[in-house]
Amino acid sequence: CIRKTLRMMADQWLGLEPNDSCSGDLERDSCILTESQLGFRDTISAIRMILSTLSILGTLSIIFSVIAKRQLGNPKIHPIFVLSVADLLLALLWLVGGVLWLRRAPSQAWCFVASLPTVILYCVTVNLTLVYALLAYSTIKQRESRSLLISVSSATHDRVWHPFKVFLAYFMAWALPTLLFTMFMVTQGKRDRLLEDADACSCWCLPVYGNVLPFAVARDIPTELYIYGVRKLVAFSGWLVGTNYLVVFLLLVFIYYKILKTIKKIRLDFAAEQSRESHETQALIVKGESKAKMRVTYFITTFIVTGFFNFLLSYAIAAYASLRLSEGIRTHSSLAVEDNSTGGLYSALFILESVTLPIQGFLNALVYGWTREDFVYLVSLKSEHPDREMEESMEDLTEDVEDSGILVSSVRQG
Repeated sequence: CIRKTLRMMADQWLGLEPNDSCSGDLERDSCILTESQLGFRDTISAIRMILSTLSILGTLSIIFSVIAKRQLGNPKIHPIFVLSVADLLLALLWLVGGVLWLRRAPSQAWCFVASLPTVILYCVTVNLTLVYALLAYSTIKQRESRSLLISVSSATHDRVWHPFKVFLAYFMAWALPTLLFTMFMVTQGKRDRLLEDADACSCWCLPVYGNVLPFAVARDIPTELYIYGVRKLVAFSGWLVGTNYLVVFLLLVFIYYKILKTIKKIRLDFAAEQSRESHETQALIVKGESKAKMRVTYFITTFIVTGFFNFLLSYAIAAYASLRLSEGIRTHSSLAVEDNSTGGLYSALFILESVTLPIQGFLNALVYGWTREDFVYLVSLKSEHPDREMEESMEDLTEDVEDSGILVSSVRQG
């Protein structure tokens, strides 16, 4: 009773007539898209489904390999495993979104079932790349704090965070976007009856930014109110995704800069202490630093390639939706931020996002997993290695960075 009273007060403040929900009597004209619009959406869905399938295969290869070799407890492996799990779930949601469009969802409420977790999981995957970098930097700094020349067994596992800190980092990466979105849906989503009125007010799940959303056309006050609620959801999603990506990107650049600076210091200190060693040893250290720079370049490049266009689209969509919200409810007769044409900047960004974002899991599996010699070694059958003093000394140095996924060992021999 209280919620209904507050809703009526809000409707009066917005200049609307009291109305609980849409009538559900959708005219055919309200659900028509042109042939070009249909073809454009079909193409977008097909691209997303194909690329997300690649991501599913890539992430599953990481997950199954880690589980089969029982390496989940290895501090070198669990950051890659957790990231792969999140990427797998995200890729599955992209696949579901394409199916909902091409096969018609049994209910338009399924649009939100696919789109809301997509936004949350994308933020989670972005956050997990930050956790990966933080673990890398922490590992190197801890090792830097003691003498690099003291031989330590390669089985030592005191080079990572305390388990509680690791758990807390993962928890924050997952919990923050989940909590923010849940709070939005419990408050605004419930008030705007996004789930309850999806079938009555909309026609089908239309591929848009953030996966799929109900397609609705303003034809009366209830549908105008429903579109207004969808606009609020899109605006919130855009600002959240864009800001989350921007903040994490800046932190990643800073952390990886600190990592490379620390590695350079390690090289210089080691070179000063080992001035009497052979040129071969010095060459191995220089080679290791070069590989560290290459690995960091891969990480940053992948992060930009998979997320930059989504970042631009997020802010563009959020700004557009916010502008429409400021104009009030009785403005456009289309879904949230959708124009009736498929041309222009929006469509270009939409295509680029659909090409780069769903393949994120596949590229992460390559960059964080299969292109790393140490990862491939750990998930393959173990073999015996020569136990020479020089090799152990150099392995101890390179594995300190290797534990972070930054440097590939240059001294392991088959």
